[in-house]
Amino acid sequence: MNKKQTKSKKKLNSFKTEMINNPKDTIRITVDLDEETYRRLKFMVKKYNYSAVSKYLRDMINTYYNDFFNN
Repeated sequence: MNKKQTKSKKKLNSFKTEMINNPKDTIRITVDLDEETYRRLKFMVKKYNYSAVSKYLRDMINTYYNDFFNN
């Protein structure tokens, strides 16, 4: 495994995203991703930008937790 693959593997195992609702309120979430999901997110960041992907993830997580807690 070369250096680039090792770096990619580390990113894959702990993809971190920060969601900031309030400057004093930061939530850090660590998610384990499969390779396909990681590639899709990486593509989205290249095609759009980090804040668009961050908003997408925030909405996805909010939807998941709303469904989870309301059922």
